[in-house]
Amino acid sequence: YGKADTALDYVTKNKPDLLQGWLLRARTNNLIDSLPKLYKGLAKPYFDKVVELAKLDSAKYNKELFEAYGEISFFFYKKMISSKGNRPEEEKNACEAKKYYEKILAIEPKNEQSISGLKIIKQSYPALKCEDKQ
Repeated sequence: YGKADTALDYVTKNKPDLLQGWLLRARTNNLIDSLPKLYKGLAKPYFDKVVELAKLDSAKYNKELFEAYGEISFFFYKKMISSKGNRPEEEKNACEAKKYYEKILAIEPKNEQSISGLKIIKQSYPALKCEDKQ
């Protein structure tokens, strides 16, 4: 995956407005993260860039936005789980995950993964108050 990431680094540096380059780089880093014991959230900054570019024409890139929101929500969900014991950090990550689950539901209202994620957050943090920094 390292060679693919290097090639896609070249693409994204030379064509920074090419959404598909960022999406492929995000997916490649997601594959690196999927290797056992290696999850570091490497794909998140690339999915952030996909969101930034896809929002310029959300009708055209709705599928890409949905994928990016899903991966970003998973990133924050994993951070929420891994920060157990540090309540302020848990709640910060829960709020971020919640925000992206809600964005997914705005695209696909019956998305079971997002509904389930929100339910877990509500059960785990019943008094959770999140700032709306959209």
